[in-house]
Amino acid sequence: MPRIVVLMSLLLFLTACDPSERSFSEQIKVIHDQSEQPIEGNVEPDTKEKVTHPIAEKYIGTFSVGVETEATTTGMASIEYTFTITNEYVQLETNTYHEPIRCNGKYTAVEKENILELYYTGDEEFCETESPMFFLKEKRGKLYAQGLGGEGTYHDWIKLERK
Repeated sequence: MPRIVVLMSLLLFLTACDPSERSFSEQIKVIHDQSEQPIEGNVEPDTKEKVTHPIAEKYIGTFSVGVETEATTTGMASIEYTFTITNEYVQLETNTYHEPIRCNGKYTAVEKENILELYYTGDEEFCETESPMFFLKEKRGKLYAQGLGGEGTYHDWIKLERK
């Protein structure tokens, strides 16, 4: 069950209780504390704890690519991505034209079914997610990334160039 449904159910239950028993702030605290607890049968380990093996040699190196995002009145907006991959983590640096610079920094990598999933572990607000932000795969000695650019390219596998 999605977390929001659980939170809403708890809020409805608690507001139905006798208000003299709990203050509103106590009710919110209970909801918050309960929302932090995993739901049985739907527990997945924290992505940061999943990594027990070093990143495979086929991914190691520095790779980059530029992706156009959308036309603006002063030219085509774009983002250049540079992934520096070590055997322990991935470092992302972006340069942009008419796009915000977001989620630069360190990523944890988890390999699943020959695809390297990248989870943001830096300290930029609103970047850390439970889902991977980027996917990398190696095919015939070339490295490809998914999750780059905007709506038109986000789901495409885009070839990265080794630097």
